[in-house]
Amino acid sequence: MSHVAVVYQTQYGATQRYAQWISEALHSDLYKLSDVNAQVLRKYSTIIFGGAIYASGIMGSKQISTYFSDLPDTKLIVFTVGLSNPKTTNYQSIINKNFNGALQKSISFFHLRGAIDYKKLNFLHRIMMFALKNKVKKSAHTSPETSLFLETYGKKIDFTDKESINPLVRQAESLI
Repeated sequence: MSHVAVVYQTQYGATQRYAQWISEALHSDLYKLSDVNAQVLRKYSTIIFGGAIYASGIMGSKQISTYFSDLPDTKLIVFTVGLSNPKTTNYQSIINKNFNGALQKSISFFHLRGAIDYKKLNFLHRIMMFALKNKVKKSAHTSPETSLFLETYGKKIDFTDKESINPLVRQAESLI
């Protein structure tokens, strides 16, 4: 049995960037989620899965959950990538929406900050971001996070940080 596989699902590339950094740090195999199945993953003792967050959904979470249910002796680490600041955001509702309670207990979760280039968004994501902007503008509640969102709306921003993978890498190394 090999040690670690890093598997990711990305839309615009930030999750892939983190997956590559993690894979390099751990000298592990790297896969797009579309390129694996439970049979491929069976040879690993630890799987690190990364998925981008969109509208409180974690891309690929259903598929990786299905695969993981067939791998009872495999450890799973999940990292999410989104624009919200992990230091100030409570991700529990997103985790609850994407992973059942029993599965959550066996997963280590990490949240990383992503990137966005509004010019590259597909039509649906542009509409979603526009609707979010209008909702935030109408809200009486403002925070540094919502202010930053309004300030950077429509621009290209990149919050990815290679150093932010260090706690995840340490966790993975402790499992190997």
